[in-house]
Amino acid sequence: MNLPFSESESEYNEAYDYLLESDDISDELKKYIKDRHKIRCKWAKYSVKKTFTAGSCSSSRVEAKHRIYKTFLNGNSRLSKIFKLFTILEEQKISEIDQAIQKKTKKENIESDKHELIKKTKELYSQYAVYRMEEVLIDSIHYSVVKKNNYW
Repeated sequence: MNLPFSESESEYNEAYDYLLESDDISDELKKYIKDRHKIRCKWAKYSVKKTFTAGSCSSSRVEAKHRIYKTFLNGNSRLSKIFKLFTILEEQKISEIDQAIQKKTKKENIESDKHELIKKTKELYSQYAVYRMEEVLIDSIHYSVVKKNNYW
């Protein structure tokens, strides 16, 4: 059973129940599965997809980086080679971010430029930071403050 890659909660639960009822699995392994089940929100695919991760890398991205490390580095690598590799990876990441920002249409940029908060944010922060915060900033602009029972 491949619990980590379950696409839905029902698929996960079906596999989980099957494992716990199976006679082919030791009690020790069942205890381990029960312990992991308690924190499935941190590793089960169906759950992780719904969780805010603040931009952390997915395992496939991490594995792609590890492949690059293994290609260029070994136990005899010089420090200068390690720094060069980190520079390459940093440039790739910056390029990905730039491409994501460029995908934004001109119309979206024009709409967001109408708001003072967005204008000020663009003056103070990098283009990437604005790109990541813009949707939240626009939503916050549309909040209204009303007086209720003599309180603001």
